[in-house]
Amino acid sequence: HGWPAFIPAFTPPMINNLEPLRHVTTHFTKYRDLLLAAGHDQATLDHALGWTTHTYQCVHVAESADQAREELEVILRAYQDAVNRENEFAKKAESNEANTKTDKISDALSDEWIATWCLYGTPEQVIEHLQPYADLGIGNVLCGTTTGPLTQERLDFAEQTVRLMGRHVIPHFAAKQAVPA
Repeated sequence: HGWPAFIPAFTPPMINNLEPLRHVTTHFTKYRDLLLAAGHDQATLDHALGWTTHTYQCVHVAESADQAREELEVILRAYQDAVNRENEFAKKAESNEANTKTDKISDALSDEWIATWCLYGTPEQVIEHLQPYADLGIGNVLCGTTTGPLTQERLDFAEQTVRLMGRHVIPHFAAKQAVPA
């Protein structure tokens, strides 16, 4: 069928790293090569690759780099607090080996976690970050804009991100390549 794929920025069991593009490149190349080897027609290949998706759990865009980083840290601190509360309850559910998670979020503010799971900056920085993924052939990016507890501040940050993405980032990539429906 030539189904699109979600391409991770990590290789299990390590879910955080400082080289997400390397992992995306490895997984995407393997997927693309297998898709090509399956003998699909060009329309199927174009559709599958055009909808192949890379995801970011937390996307935050602001007018300045400093503002983007400061607000990202506000978001991630609230997220980490929520994860820590959840982990207390999860420990009870994971009391036996069959239910033990191996991908615990130890520090959402670490450089590794941010590199793997976050996309942030000015619109220009976000475009610069995403360009190598587009050049690789990733046709779709899934952006989480409400990471963490849903407060009015969080909603305001999400609105800001969506507005700036819509005004600057999306038009940049849409002008370069239209994705078939």
